Amino acid sequence: MGPKNKPSTPDILFLLLVLLAAVPVFLAAGCAPKTEHTPSLTILPEPQHPADIRSGELQPGLAVYYVYDFYRTTSQMLKSEELIRKMGKPGPPLPLLNHRFGGGKVFDSGEEKGVGAHMYGFLHFAEPGDYMFQAYSNDGFELYINGHLLVSDPSVHKGRMSAPGRITVARGGWFPVEIRYFQRKGTAALELYWQPPGAAGPAIVPAEVYAHLP
Repeated sequence: MGPKNKPSTPDILFLLLVLLAAVPVFLAAGCAPKTEHTPSLTILPEPQHPADIRSGELQPGLAVYYVYDFYRTTSQMLKSEELIRKMGKPGPPLPLLNHRFGGGKVFDSGEEKGVGAHMYGFLHFAEPGDYMFQAYSNDGFELYINGHLLVSDPSVHKGRMSAPGRITVARGGWFPVEIRYFQRKGTAALELYWQPPGAAGPAIVPAEVYAHLP
C-alpha cells in the first residue's frame, strides 16, 4: 500500500484558524449568564417633583382606559396614549392592584374576557434605595416606571408570578408609571408587589403611593 496523504501546511493553518474562530462562540455559549430569570436593573435619577406635575391636583389611584380586543400579547395593544384616550373607555380610578377576578368581570370594564386595560399615573418612592417589583398576572402584563420597562410577562398565560424587576432610586419623589394588562379568556388576575428598602419581603404595593392627574 502506498503512503497515506499527509495534510499540507496550508491545510493545517486553515484548520487552526477555524478552531480559533470557534473558541469565542463556545465560551459565550458556556459562560454567558442565563437571562430567562435575570431581573432587570434600572436607575431612576431625579423624580418628577410634585410641583412639576401640578401639586395639589393629584388624586388617589391610577387612571384607567379599557380597549376591548382578544390580545395574545401586550405587543398587540395600542401604544399611543393619545389614541388610547380617544378610543378607550375611561373607568373609575383603580386604588391599587390586588385582584383575582376568577371568571368575573375585569375591574370596571364590564367584561369578563377580551379586555385590555391601560393605566396611567404616578408612584411615590418615599426614600432613595433599591426597590423590587413583581406581578402576579393572568394574562399579559407590563410595568413601565419613568418610561423604563421594568416588569414584563407579556403573553397569554395562567396565573403566575413574573420575574422580578429592580430599580435604584437616587432621590425619593413621584415617578410616572404606565401599566398595560390584558385578559383574553378564562380566569383573570392582577396583583402588583414591591419590596422597598429595608422591607423583609415583597408585599402588595399600597394604595397611598399611587396617584394620577384627573
